Amino acid sequence: MPVSLSRGRRRNVNPSLRSTGIFLLILVIGTSGYMLLHGGDAVIPDEPERTESERYDTTETDLDDYMWPTNAGHTRTSDFAEFRSTHFHAGIDISTGGKTGYDIYAARAGWLHSAYFEPAGYGWFLVLRHADGYHTCYAHLERYSDRVLNAFREQLRKDDRSYGYVRWTDDTVRVSKGEVIAYSGKTGAGPAHIHFEVRDRDFNPVNPGLSRNLRPRDSIPPEMRQLCIVPLDASSSVDGKFDQQMYRVAGGGSSWRVKAVPVISGRAGLMLRAHDRANTASDYPTPYKITLYADGKEILSTVSNRFSDSLGFHIRIDRDNALMRKKKGELRKLYREEGNVLETYWPRDIEAGVLSAAHLGAGEKRLMVIAEDLSGNRSMLTVTVLIESDMQLEHKQSGSVLTMYTNDACRQLLIEEKGTRGWDLLRRWDADMAMRGTELDLARYRGRTLRAVTIDSTGNSTVQGYWTPGVGKRSAGRLYTKHYIHFDEIIYDLKLAVPFAAPPKVEIAQAGVVKPGRVFPFAPDHYRAVLPTWPGFAGAGEVRVTYSAGRNPITWTDKVEGFHISAAYGGQLRSPDGRFVMSFAPNDVYRSMLCILTPSSDSVGTRWSVGPSDIPLAGRPLVSILPSKRSASMMVTAPRPTKNYGKVDIPNSPAVAGRFGRWLGSYGLLQDDVGPEISAGFAFRSREPIRIHVSDNASGVDWSSIAVYIDKFLVPVEYDERRDVLFVPYDVYKDIGKGMLTIRAKDRLGNVSVFKKNM
Repeated sequence: MPVSLSRGRRRNVNPSLRSTGIFLLILVIGTSGYMLLHGGDAVIPDEPERTESERYDTTETDLDDYMWPTNAGHTRTSDFAEFRSTHFHAGIDISTGGKTGYDIYAARAGWLHSAYFEPAGYGWFLVLRHADGYHTCYAHLERYSDRVLNAFREQLRKDDRSYGYVRWTDDTVRVSKGEVIAYSGKTGAGPAHIHFEVRDRDFNPVNPGLSRNLRPRDSIPPEMRQLCIVPLDASSSVDGKFDQQMYRVAGGGSSWRVKAVPVISGRAGLMLRAHDRANTASDYPTPYKITLYADGKEILSTVSNRFSDSLGFHIRIDRDNALMRKKKGELRKLYREEGNVLETYWPRDIEAGVLSAAHLGAGEKRLMVIAEDLSGNRSMLTVTVLIESDMQLEHKQSGSVLTMYTNDACRQLLIEEKGTRGWDLLRRWDADMAMRGTELDLARYRGRTLRAVTIDSTGNSTVQGYWTPGVGKRSAGRLYTKHYIHFDEIIYDLKLAVPFAAPPKVEIAQAGVVKPGRVFPFAPDHYRAVLPTWPGFAGAGEVRVTYSAGRNPITWTDKVEGFHISAAYGGQLRSPDGRFVMSFAPNDVYRSMLCILTPSSDSVGTRWSVGPSDIPLAGRPLVSILPSKRSASMMVTAPRPTKNYGKVDIPNSPAVAGRFGRWLGSYGLLQDDVGPEISAGFAFRSREPIRIHVSDNASGVDWSSIAVYIDKFLVPVEYDERRDVLFVPYDVYKDIGKGMLTIRAKDRLGNVSVFKKNM
């Protein structure tokens, strides 16, 4: 059976490309013009043909109608779409100099829409709705204005609740542009500051800086800090290495460059670390717009106008999660991942931004990255890369005769022999002869080390494999392996104590399907094998490695288990006993991957761990577990950092189900038949607030269910972050007087607790 060999580690780069003088240096003039300052003929970047309109239209709202929302000053400390550990930053942050109590103004005329308190998040939060359907949001507030506070309490009373999320369903409470609606504070996450957002009709965050009135003064172009080139699959490499490669950026002002000439084999993408300073801002956000050109043609653009509210956690897809976890910096991807549905990327093609011979053609490619801020300041980064042709070699051996075939990407095939000072040329075939097939009698080279090298039209050479006829012995043919999973591919490191007689053949079989793998030579005794998985791969599979150490072939096998989850089609994990099922919809993962399911038992019962746990999820897969005895007081749980999005009822099914996101984790069943614990303390004469503590260490408290009564009067409660308690302010209950204090609360499974105490 012919075996496909792939690129090795030898790379030749045209020395002329290493000259730092041969690159385009382009000065950006205004917002659209380019002037050539140094290099060959000017190349004006082409605008791509767009067959559909952009989803976001800035004419949806009157951007000039917005006003700055505070008297605390105009210093911005965080920008729109900045990185947060679990989400894109949905607005801008405004400095209050560490103080609280500044006026918060309604940025436009409108109506009260919603209000609530979010501990360790937004704190006190207020939303206004405006006539065009857009919203403005104000967070980390110290308190609402008296008018807003009274409306908030009245709506709670109408909803028969004392605490939680308030939504004004009708346009009943109107506010004027510039009206004081709240006061700045330090509630929720972070120190004292103001968080301000603009959201569209569907409540998706929109960049406030699109309004001239809501962005800082800025005359500073973005600063390019670091460039990374990443292989996009396990068969691709950069400069002969199969992992990410970092490159230093030189220059300053608005002109930057990478002096190195990286060599790309297979598919790769750029990642950029860039900062966008502003005159009246203290933050270092990524630029508002980044555009990637290849030989003057736009191949990717990312613009931070808006993102879907449901895709906030996709920050871990937009930036490189692996590098951030290693604290290597925040790098923005300039290519589209397989399951990336963020509308900030254009075009929608999954190959957008991908650097490959199939997509861009082989050879030298002059890449240009232009970063732009909302004030029109631009910076440019240039780098020349060499994209290798996809050269492949098939070979088979009959007796001592080796037959080799190349594909049409190869211009020459060489056979070289290892000598005392390096590699000496033995045979050479041109493209036509190599494609038709060439033969070599290995008996003539017994005891020697040979290698096959292919050369493409750019002069780049690739080692395709090694042959050492008659060198090894079967007794020395033990195979030493290590393997790991890279998304949906399985990688094996193959080593012998002696050289392989010929390149090994690898394949993987599962449920009657057999697929070949690819091998990449490092040395005569060392190969890398890459094996695919595919939609429908579920359960146990077998990996087979066939190799020779001497004359006799040896077959080595290994068992692998997993479930292929496709970004395009989804997939399912199922335990052997059928009790545990995890279902993925299309785009629940941003890149196809092989998931591992491991059951375990603890004092509570059986849990099922699903990995890999270090790759972020794009969606919210459904987990269902079949209990030994069904109960309405059961729910599926998973510890942090997995996020529980709530219980799901499956009609006519005995299974207990829930949706989970952000990360894969460990899942199990929790039974909770007891309502929350409630306690309260008060001293009527001291004018202290009534302090209320509600907790539930099982399913958790349903905070929207809390209702507090003094006799028959429903009273509103607030939250004290410092003490972590709810409280009824004295001014709320002083006119009611003493009476029976009744507190009602539910947990997330609906269990109710009632606390009563005579005041």
